[in-house]
Amino acid sequence: MSSYITFKVIKIIDEYSLVINGGINDDISLGDNIEIFLEGDEIIDPFNEDEKLGTLDFIKEKLEVTEIYSNFAVCKKIITEKIFHPSAMQRAFSSIATNGLGGTTETRTIVEKINVDKSEITGRKTGEKVIKIGDLARIALSE
Repeated sequence: MSSYITFKVIKIIDEYSLVINGGINDDISLGDNIEIFLEGDEIIDPFNEDEKLGTLDFIKEKLEVTEIYSNFAVCKKIITEKIFHPSAMQRAFSSIATNGLGGTTETRTIVEKINVDKSEITGRKTGEKVIKIGDLARIALSE
């Protein structure tokens, strides 16, 4: 019933990264947002001849493709936040409108742990919302 391609989690490297069975050959690109999800109940429109509208899915996690290969991709949970650092003048006049008095905005990117089944972590050569091998994944529909 879905109009999107689904993939599966095929390897949990560690608490920060996992592998899905889709890659360049499946039109996945570096930086794509990936949703790990449970397919939900089918939604039917009782006012439109019981038309099937799709499923109300449960999103376990939203991840980003950080490494891409022909037939698989490595995904991580990446958080980007902007932090404003006021200038000395803005701090001194904090009770006054300070537009135009300088300051800087820092963009910080953080890689966060993914809630995985720790017993399924297999590492990498050189683990409800717990993600497990076989979970479904897709290119994010939202955002």
